[in-house]
Amino acid sequence: MIGLEIHVQLPTKSKLFCTCPNKTSDDPNSIVCPICLGMPGSKPATNRRALELACIAAKTLHCRPLEKTWFSRKTYFYPDLAKDFQITQFEAPIAINGYLDVDGKRVGISRVHVEEDPARAVHDMAPHQEYSLIDYNRSGVPLIEIVTKPDMNSPAQARDFLRMLLSELRYVGVVVEGEDLKVRADANISIEGGERVEIKNITGLRNLERALEFEERRQLKLEKAHMSVKRETRSFDEEKGVTIASREKEEEQEYGYIFEPDLPVYNLSSIVDKMAKPVTASEKAQEIAKKFNLPESDVRSLILDSKPLGELLEDIAQNVDPSRALRWISSVVKAEHYKHSEVSFSLIKSEIERVIAADSAGKLSDVVVKEAIKRIFETGEAGELTEIEEAEGELEKMISNILETEPNLLEEIRRQPKAINSIVGKIIKQSKGRYDSKKIFEAVQKEVEKRL
Repeated sequence: MIGLEIHVQLPTKSKLFCTCPNKTSDDPNSIVCPICLGMPGSKPATNRRALELACIAAKTLHCRPLEKTWFSRKTYFYPDLAKDFQITQFEAPIAINGYLDVDGKRVGISRVHVEEDPARAVHDMAPHQEYSLIDYNRSGVPLIEIVTKPDMNSPAQARDFLRMLLSELRYVGVVVEGEDLKVRADANISIEGGERVEIKNITGLRNLERALEFEERRQLKLEKAHMSVKRETRSFDEEKGVTIASREKEEEQEYGYIFEPDLPVYNLSSIVDKMAKPVTASEKAQEIAKKFNLPESDVRSLILDSKPLGELLEDIAQNVDPSRALRWISSVVKAEHYKHSEVSFSLIKSEIERVIAADSAGKLSDVVVKEAIKRIFETGEAGELTEIEEAEGELEKMISNILETEPNLLEEIRRQPKAINSIVGKIIKQSKGRYDSKKIFEAVQKEVEKRL
């Protein structure tokens, strides 16, 4: 049984309880104030936008927002908390009882709540001079914590769930593209009949899977040796790929939660009632697929990869063959978009549409389309498009010439049928993209069969 506690930094302009900018800096302790340093007498004030983003996340995950929410002090002593407590939510989270469907598996969401991030501890383990430094720039950054039910049954399933969760939250603007790589997760895992072990602060999808795989093997070995699994908190060593015991697992009552007296009770109804339900990536994929008669799984994959690519597909598919639009946007356009991320679709959309429209009309070969799309991202224009030429018998003559001048090719094809692709490649190169690759393949296959 696997459950996750996922910590997502919210993309607000300022921190959760003060006006310090919510950004990173290479200069330690440069983005701080008395509030995020926890100095005596400083008074926090809640960032409303953080509550709004938390509500959007909750609705995206089909959770039920509570009518009222408030903050509590979670007391524990560690250098990354200057005031010796963290302002978080315990009794009254933002929302409860949601779910997320991943590949036909429904994973329950217990709660979504808001809390402040602690500072960052930097450990230096150099020989004979072990020490830690604290950078408080991160202190007070707004987080939402998403707590799942223990509904996942394998490390791979946990990885796929986290990937889908981040994609959905990125689509509705709760996670900024690129920032999802910084998301931290605590993973709780137990084998049947065994105690639960928590692995803290795992960063990255692959590391989550690796940590759970190791911990699963470790617990199974203990069970096989008739030894009990100790309930504890462990950390994951990324280099060695192992989990390491750090302390006994705390119970919630050990944190001594008390109501945060410097902050009021918040009426969430005033936020939620004004908020339209966010359209999730899965819902948008279903809508586009139905509208243009496209495979829903392919559309969802594109949208989860990039919201702008999904919007481009929806715009262009209204004017060209939708299946052709999906094919090219999911392949060449997507690859060039990631290569030239600075290029805005608003500037080149009409040129992409012109190329795909010509391809939809059967006027361009695959080679010409690929080169044209690459030029669009490099120069902003596709330039002149070389249309397919249908000169009678010219294609067949080119194939015959190659087979006659290189008779060894037939022997290669007899031994390995895939060698036929080398002839297709030669024709594409000689014709400079005047013929569609599918038509070339069919013509080569026909000519080869005559001679075998």
